[in-house]
Amino acid sequence: MTALETVKRELSVRLSAETGIEAGECFDLLEKPKKPEFGELAFPCFALAKRLKVSPV
Repeated sequence: MTALETVKRELSVRLSAETGIEAGECFDLLEKPKKPEFGELAFPCFALAKRLKVSPV
């Protein structure tokens, strides 16, 4: 397992605890940003907001 996968697993557990979405699904939602200057991982906040029925801003 790479360091990035370890971070994704830990982050997905924490996201799951905050959002109520299963950790496995959070893990799958974490993605590489389209632009490298945006970092190593991205999470689709607009998709999350829609699912939670809240405003993303």
